[in-house]
Amino acid sequence: MEAQPHEDQELIARAQQQPDAFAALYDKYVDRIFQFVYYRTGQHQEAAEDATAEVFTRALKTLPTFMWQGYPYSAYLYSVARSVCQDYYKQRVVEDIETVVVKDERSLSMETQTDIHLLWQRLREFPPEVQEIFELRYLEDLSYDEIAQIVDKKSGAIRTLVSRTIDKLQHTYEQAT
Repeated sequence: MEAQPHEDQELIARAQQQPDAFAALYDKYVDRIFQFVYYRTGQHQEAAEDATAEVFTRALKTLPTFMWQGYPYSAYLYSVARSVCQDYYKQRVVEDIETVVVKDERSLSMETQTDIHLLWQRLREFPPEVQEIFELRYLEDLSYDEIAQIVDKKSGAIRTLVSRTIDKLQHTYEQAT
């Protein structure tokens, strides 16, 4: 179970006083950040490892001036990861999202896999910002508040965007089937 934000605040305060205490934040979030960058770098293990290291290096460098804003520390780390991934995109060609969405193909029926593939394919027709919000919401399982913090928008705007996009996807899907 993920810790409450106030626990992150305590971990951050401790790490700001004793940099070695940053290890607790690293241990808590490294797997989630790695998974995020792994899929955003086209499932390239080495690139994802490098990107994850860069995320935590940047986070450690900014730790002395980090100010608690009431969100889990993961929201900040995801925003750093976004920046690192954007740098990666500038340097390399990345695979399409629909090739990396289904994590365990054996656990899904062929029909479900086809539906998921079709929906993610249709989602590619939306702006990159919408695709990213869907990745954060449905692949990373983040709350609307966390996503809002990461993409620097209001939570209500994220909810509206997701709802309208789902409506559009549903309409497109119904036409296709």
